Amino acid sequence: LNALSEVMGNEVHALIDRLKVVPAAEDVRCVVFTGTGRAFSTGRDLKDSAKHSPEDATRYIELAYSSANAFAQLPMPTIAAINGPCFGWGLEAALACDIRMATTGAQLCFPECRLGIFPGAGGVARLCKQVPMAYAKMMVLSARVMSGTEAADAGLVAKKTYESAEELVEAAKALAKDIAANAPLGVREAKRMFDEIEHLALKDALEHSRAPRMALNNTSDFKEGVKAFAEKRKPVFVGK
Repeated sequence: LNALSEVMGNEVHALIDRLKVVPAAEDVRCVVFTGTGRAFSTGRDLKDSAKHSPEDATRYIELAYSSANAFAQLPMPTIAAINGPCFGWGLEAALACDIRMATTGAQLCFPECRLGIFPGAGGVARLCKQVPMAYAKMMVLSARVMSGTEAADAGLVAKKTYESAEELVEAAKALAKDIAANAPLGVREAKRMFDEIEHLALKDALEHSRAPRMALNNTSDFKEGVKAFAEKRKPVFVGK
């Protein structure tokens, strides 16, 4: 069920590192993350955790934190396609993605308070940025399992949910193709601006985004986009 082990955490890091390096960082326009089998991720491997020494526990939480937050470090947009259980670390990884989609019957939960801890790999910090504070507290403090439908109503995942994992993944791929069809420099700068201005006052956010936007006027892709519109054809973007 894709529970987080040290092997899996290290594999996540290896994948993210590979996607951050040229040519992947320039050629990959969008990434869809989903879970093989019937779960996105059940989070912490509790059977393995029961054997941890204090040193093991410290190393594990550091790996959980770094691997979940690694998803947010990618320059290209990311989509979490949540199928089945998405608990603890799994939900923290999904929250680190730009867009979340889910099946109707997906199960989203932060169970940590049942174990005497709280979501420490970015869960508390990111959850209250996505939903109202009262809802975030209810999810974490109660450790209740939310369905995909409930998560959509709360704004935690996209409004439309899907009946099967297959339908979900196809919809996520279709959205990824729509994103990938757009000019990569514009898309990546827009993503970066969203991340950087999130905590700024409106006046500061406007000023912060002005220079990067002006720089895009001088790109080949912008000239191609305008020319293609005038010629009534699809643009061919090269990321320059």
